[in-house]
Amino acid sequence: HDWVPPTLAPDWETGAVIVEETKLHNRWELGPCSSDGSIKKLESGVMNMTPGMYSPVGPRCMLKQMDGIRHGRCIDGESESTDHGSNIQVFPCVRNWNQFISFGNGTLAPRGSLHLTIPTYMMKILEREGKTQGSTLCLGVKCRGIDDDADDCDEAGEDEDEVETETNDNEQDATTERVVKESSMEDSTNADESDNETDEDHVSKDDGVSPLKNWVGEQVVTTSCSNTGAVLQFVFVPYIEEDIEVEEEDDDEGESDSNETEVDPEL
Repeated sequence: HDWVPPTLAPDWETGAVIVEETKLHNRWELGPCSSDGSIKKLESGVMNMTPGMYSPVGPRCMLKQMDGIRHGRCIDGESESTDHGSNIQVFPCVRNWNQFISFGNGTLAPRGSLHLTIPTYMMKILEREGKTQGSTLCLGVKCRGIDDDADDCDEAGEDEDEVETETNDNEQDATTERVVKESSMEDSTNADESDNETDEDHVSKDDGVSPLKNWVGEQVVTTSCSNTGAVLQFVFVPYIEEDIEVEEEDDDEGESDSNETEVDPEL
């Protein structure tokens, strides 16, 4: 909600937006979905899931990107990994379990969350290997949750620094330029407030974790659905494609009883 276009009215998530107000890569097509259970969008934009007779996680759906060079590709748990911290990516749709998203309803996963469900046969393999974890993998971020290991987060940060110093391709240059620009904009915007900044500015007043805006641009990963703070909440808002109006014109003889319409050639 912090980075929506300024032209949107308050409570925009309860209605719909026009295509021109949607950001690139922010339009997704939901479906196809399995039929056991149901999902319904609430006024808040959160999807409400009702479990099915055989599926406690309700319908499982594919989520396909609608814009950009990856148009038509699906949300995907990288390499079918069952480990927490695995990357979420956009990949060609192959209908594997790691491409079917379910919606949390506050039981197996927090309300508003998206999660993958590990198949039963894979859970049995994990049990034989002595691994204990839930069958749901929620979409979230690293190093924000109450269950995240601080030492692992520090090591991950050091590894990323090493990779950045060794990478010299155009993608790194573009990323560096974007980060510099964003940093400059943030510095100029908050210059007057920097002197009064305290540690409380970096911590959410609601749950004691850092504001999610500190993770803008970071990789979305899988995490335990009980990892409070790390699990993301998703809002779904319909978009509207405005139709071009067709003007009706009278014929040369004046008013006509005909129902035919003419299209302005300049439209």
